[in-house]
Amino acid sequence: MTESFEAFPEVVFADATYKLLDLRLPVYVLMTEDGNGQSEIAAIGLLVNEEEVTLRWFFETFKKKNPISAQTRVYVTDKDMKERNVIKQVFPNSALTICLFHTLRTFNREITCDKRNITPNERDTVKEVIQSIVYCKSEMEYNNLYQHLKTIAPETVMEYYNKNWHLIRDEWVIGMTYMTGNFMNKTNNRLESFNGKLKSVISCFSTLENFVEKLFIVLKCIRLERDKNAVKLVQKHPIQMSQTPELHKYYDLLTPYAYNFLKKQFEYDEESITKNTTENTCSCIFYNSMRLPCHHIFKVRKQSLTPLFDPDLCEKRWTRNYYYKTQRVFQNVEVAVSDSDTTVTTLYRKKKKVPTTHEKFRKATLIGAKISELISQASNVHFYRKIEQLECIYNNWLKGHEVSIQVLDVDNDVTDDVENEDLGNYNRQDNYPDNDVVYGNDKTTDAGCSENINNQGIKSIILPGKVRTCGRPKGAILTTIGLRRPRTKRTLAQKPETKIQKKGNRDIAVDPDEPTYCLCVQISYGEMICCDNDSCPIEWFHFSCVSLLTKPKGKWFCPRCRGDRPNKIKPKA
Repeated sequence: MTESFEAFPEVVFADATYKLLDLRLPVYVLMTEDGNGQSEIAAIGLLVNEEEVTLRWFFETFKKKNPISAQTRVYVTDKDMKERNVIKQVFPNSALTICLFHTLRTFNREITCDKRNITPNERDTVKEVIQSIVYCKSEMEYNNLYQHLKTIAPETVMEYYNKNWHLIRDEWVIGMTYMTGNFMNKTNNRLESFNGKLKSVISCFSTLENFVEKLFIVLKCIRLERDKNAVKLVQKHPIQMSQTPELHKYYDLLTPYAYNFLKKQFEYDEESITKNTTENTCSCIFYNSMRLPCHHIFKVRKQSLTPLFDPDLCEKRWTRNYYYKTQRVFQNVEVAVSDSDTTVTTLYRKKKKVPTTHEKFRKATLIGAKISELISQASNVHFYRKIEQLECIYNNWLKGHEVSIQVLDVDNDVTDDVENEDLGNYNRQDNYPDNDVVYGNDKTTDAGCSENINNQGIKSIILPGKVRTCGRPKGAILTTIGLRRPRTKRTLAQKPETKIQKKGNRDIAVDPDEPTYCLCVQISYGEMICCDNDSCPIEWFHFSCVSLLTKPKGKWFCPRCRGDRPNKIKPKA
């Protein structure tokens, strides 16, 4: 821990986790970020309580054992006043920033109708403005929104805001926190992830001996994972390299994590330049936060014909050489730099995206609709035969069997053969043409035996219990500050092709030989539904024509048949 903190002391994340010990001791964790964006544990403390005296002892001991802590630029914490006051006193030269998640959650808890005596509309309006203030990028933008907040917010809200937040705006407004050099870290998610791993291994209210034993197991696993990532950095090289010589040099200089940030700035299209931009420094939030050259610096260097590659523009902590020297796994090993001129010929294979269950269902539904349309146009003799064939396929799939299909063509007459004795008798019609497919069961074992074996195997499987972890809610209806999450609307180019064609098919001229359906007397397109009235003259209807979005669960009748049906009169109680 000491070596990791000594190598990367610039940013420290501080937070506590609870309910791990039966003694009710909070576990206080300090964490840093290394040159490749990985998290490293700097200190772990078991405190009797979180009083100011106890916290002062913890941070003073940490400072005494780690003199390099004087170089720490910023501490990322929650809005605990005792903790922040102690850090300011022990580390007066370090800045403080509040986790974005804790900031929004605090606003959500404090700005309520009951606490501030406001209406729900006033509450939501104030929260929208405050959320915009949180994401401000400059002092000027903050002042404009602050003046707007004063005009719309009730007096109770402004009193709370001015007392608790306005004077410390440089600690929680995103654009101002970046100026402290926090490496673009807005939240304490690194610590939350580590706390979640602790709680997944260590049981709640464990004994001290059990806690210490499992704590070192977790630390060992995390260190092995970090060592593996460090070794991967040396052993693996990208197949495709940038054709830009400057970017190629920056890749050899920086770690992949830092290089990805620099590459985005190098390829930035914006032509603006800040007033204080020079060939080596800039006043923008990216340069001050990451200590890497921004797109403003690259723009100035292009105009002055200065070389775009300069190792002095990048802070030493982001370089590969410094990363290799400070990693545990490389301490007794000499890292040999591979020859970058070696050419490797690689055959690319396009990866297929694994479809979700919903995507599979939609694709199968489209094919099923086409099959249904084709079968509905067949004569009665062919209709019953095709229905039996579909039932054959369904029953085989239901039992987990594989079905092979073979097309047979003998003198323009096609025959079929169903090789499954459990699927019913196919002698319903004696005088109909033979079909064009052969269904075969690929499984040679008895279906009953395989089902028993599978059932025994399933019963012997014991699924692990759900692990409760501490983290951010994902996919919630409301945002962290309590506002309704905006729904992303897809553009016309992003919508499925079937939905786009659905509207266009209305204007297509109807072929006189092609059957028509629905009230609109159009051909079949998109999703359709069948009326459950057997005597319905139309039978099939488009979803859009009958104002349907999804297929109803029960029986459905078209508007014409629904009007002919007698109303059911409920008896009076």
